[in-house]
Amino acid sequence: MKKLIMICIAIVTVVTVYSCKKDYVIGGSLYNPKVDMTTYDYLKTKKLFDTLIIMVDRMGLKDEVNASGTVFALTNYAISNYVKEKQAHLRIKLNDENLVFTFDSLKLPELKDSLRAYLFKDRLP
Repeated sequence: MKKLIMICIAIVTVVTVYSCKKDYVIGGSLYNPKVDMTTYDYLKTKKLFDTLIIMVDRMGLKDEVNASGTVFALTNYAISNYVKEKQAHLRIKLNDENLVFTFDSLKLPELKDSLRAYLFKDRLP
């Protein structure tokens, strides 16, 4: 029985020693936060922000986005949730359960100030 316990301790020790090595790199290279493009162009290259880019284009905020030091970018998922909540609110308000409200139903010029709330002049760490 003592022999079995000693073997188990030896196995645990060997596994522990070999699992602590940090010689590997995940992803092939180190992350570089510097990008040689404007904020707008960077967001345009990512599919996660397609809807935000449409909103920025329709509102004419491209220059403001590029001039900002920090942008908290809304994802497609966040904008989709907003549209669903707006639809639910209008269905209750107008008492019309068949009301259809889509992204195209948004009055984007009225949301310009709301989108500006996510733009900051200073670079935030």
